[in-house]
Amino acid sequence: MEAEGTRIFGGQKVVLKETDTALTPFGGMVVFLEFLNKIGFGKKVIECIPVTHRSPNSIPPAQTFVAFLVSVAAGARRFAQTSRLRGDRALHGLLGIDRFPSDDTIRNLFLRFGMGEVQRFFEPMTEWMMERLPQRSEGHSLDLDSTVFQRHGQQQEGALKGYNPGVRDG
Repeated sequence: MEAEGTRIFGGQKVVLKETDTALTPFGGMVVFLEFLNKIGFGKKVIECIPVTHRSPNSIPPAQTFVAFLVSVAAGARRFAQTSRLRGDRALHGLLGIDRFPSDDTIRNLFLRFGMGEVQRFFEPMTEWMMERLPQRSEGHSLDLDSTVFQRHGQQQEGALKGYNPGVRDG
């Protein structure tokens, strides 16, 4: 199929053609994925993740975990928003996965993490990440800023009265 159009600015003709090549709006993700690949992140996740599946049809837990990270990097703020990437075959190719996990699959992976699994996974991952930092005689510090969650209304279940920059007292 072929069609012609005209540019909004400049008025030149544009030819539109159908292609079998996979395209993605997340092409900029290549830089992030190359970084993860260069540092061996996927291999380390496979090595450290304490969850296993017995079903031959299941998506490996390491792939599910990395798919979750990529979803967050692509702007997902809820589990349901990770499903946007399920139909993006080009992104799947960049990740080296056949199937992108559903939001339920990602949620179920995290439900299998108790306190012990969190410790068995994140201790070696954190140690591995810290080993990657250059040595400094002064050492390193980690500075985390808190986030203010705004809740408006008279009765917000679970919300405690306290500092909220979006609400004035009075």
